Amino acid sequence: MSKLVCNFDKYKGVQLYGMDIHIQRKTDNHSNKDIDLSRKHLNYELVAEHQNEHYYTRAKNRIEQGYTGKRKIRKDGVWTGNVIISSDQEFFKKLTPEQEREFFKTAYDFYCEKYGKENVISAMVHKDETTPPFTLVNCTFNERR
Repeated sequence: MSKLVCNFDKYKGVQLYGMDIHIQRKTDNHSNKDIDLSRKHLNYELVAEHQNEHYYTRAKNRIEQGYTGKRKIRKDGVWTGNVIISSDQEFFKKLTPEQEREFFKTAYDFYCEKYGKENVISAMVHKDETTPPFTLVNCTFNERR
């Protein structure tokens, strides 16, 4: 029986530079040895808008648009969350490419419905890894802000 993998991390504004480089595969040096750079071209992004903008710029713009609090946004404060969704290799071996894409699209749609599509900075599927993870970078606001 397969298991769902879900992980959430928080990132500060300055960390978005490194996150952008890693998730967008803008370098060939990665500490993750499961990354096969010859398969990098198979990675795909589910968010079409702003793909040429850096994550820092996307997050800063979203915060400026959506933040309604009275205090100034801290430069060293948490700006984004990073959600990673995947499963085990056996799960993905049973799926056709279309079913796999639908699996990740369903996760993306669920997130957008719950937290708002406008809060998604990036939604990348990495086909260059042994088991493909779906990495969703987001800015979320609570009811007070």
